[in-house]
Amino acid sequence: MSDDNPNIGEKFVNCEESKNLFFLSAPTHYTGLLCDTVTIEEVEQMINTASLVFDILLVDGAAEINNPVSSVGLWLAERIFTLHRPSIAAQMWHKGISDFVQELHIGEKQTHILLAPNGEFDDKTYRSMTELPFAYELPYVKRAGELENAGTPIYFYNDKPCRRYGKMLEKIVDDICGGEKP
Repeated sequence: MSDDNPNIGEKFVNCEESKNLFFLSAPTHYTGLLCDTVTIEEVEQMINTASLVFDILLVDGAAEINNPVSSVGLWLAERIFTLHRPSIAAQMWHKGISDFVQELHIGEKQTHILLAPNGEFDDKTYRSMTELPFAYELPYVKRAGELENAGTPIYFYNDKPCRRYGKMLEKIVDDICGGEKP
């Protein structure tokens, strides 16, 4: 991100599986951002420039509120999709940032997505604890960690759980791209 190259398109890497999908690997941990000295102004300029080049810009934000990439992404976002992995820690995180969400008036931009738990935590309990409306529920994929370690997106792996996951992702993408909401 600190590269002085004025061509924003060259900062993004093309995805091998799709010629129309590009990635920018941004630091997600605050300590990494301190080392790189990435400022909010630089992130804002990069996002504004990228929004002129690309039709849709997705920012995969970090849980840390003080992350400049996440903060600017939230600030400039038209829509915010929040993925919840049911747990006590997730419920505490949600409760902890509720004032932040309210003060920035971003609650009305949020669409909540629930990742089905692996049996370690009851999703019904999580739903009652957060009292959030979940527009989508991604199915649990047992092999997700293994696929991630191999660098294989769940969407491109061809077994039954991954296909179900992929179909739900397609519904979310339709929503992002202006399709019908659930």
